[in-house]
Amino acid sequence: AVAIIFGLLLFLLPTYTEIYAPWVFSHARSAILIGVGYLSATIYYISVLRENDWVQARNGTLNLIVFSLVLLFATSTDWFAFRAYHPITLAWLFYYYANPLFVPMIARSQNVVTAGANEGKVSIAPAWRVWLIVRGFFYLAAALLIFLFVDAARNVWPWPTAGLDLRAFTGFVAVVGLSGAAAVATVSWQRLRLGLVFSGALGLLHLIGLLASGAEYNWSAPLGVLLPIIYAEWLLTSLTLHVVYR
Repeated sequence: AVAIIFGLLLFLLPTYTEIYAPWVFSHARSAILIGVGYLSATIYYISVLRENDWVQARNGTLNLIVFSLVLLFATSTDWFAFRAYHPITLAWLFYYYANPLFVPMIARSQNVVTAGANEGKVSIAPAWRVWLIVRGFFYLAAALLIFLFVDAARNVWPWPTAGLDLRAFTGFVAVVGLSGAAAVATVSWQRLRLGLVFSGALGLLHLIGLLASGAEYNWSAPLGVLLPIIYAEWLLTSLTLHVVYR
């Protein structure tokens, strides 16, 4: 419920963030950038609820914890940009403090209940496993570099944006990376599938947002062409694996 409401507001009303967001986004495309992430998370959560299968959902708990920690670090480094003590800001802080505190407890109890559950009979091929691992660590490294060197990232970004906007975006990039890097620990398609649902939705909705929005976009910037290619890779990798192993 949190993800879909916030995602729709950012995606559909990106120029009104001074009304409903914990900070005022510097550019309409930055609001869409984050809104797409929350809408993709909504698709992921709906998939989890439909499957109702802990084996498939388990990897997502680590993703949620890491995502929350990234946004908490972003909050601490860019606190000056937040509207302090605004109700939305307080809700933001509660949500992202609660996840790292309570999700591990829920996950631990669920692991006990489902101990010995079938991991699934379908294994991904070695070549696909290598590809997922390589891309996973690439996106984890990219998320870390953007977070640490946000001013340098702003200089090559295709539109004018603030450091907080980009640091929040790295949370979603880190989740894509973790979903791929999970192939280090498992070859089970059942365990890897839902992470690819998220990254595929993220790529598709980013491409839609890129085309649908009339906001400024500098195609000649160093990342102007690279960003759509990355979005397309997120979509195509997910789509291809779903076709191969469906």
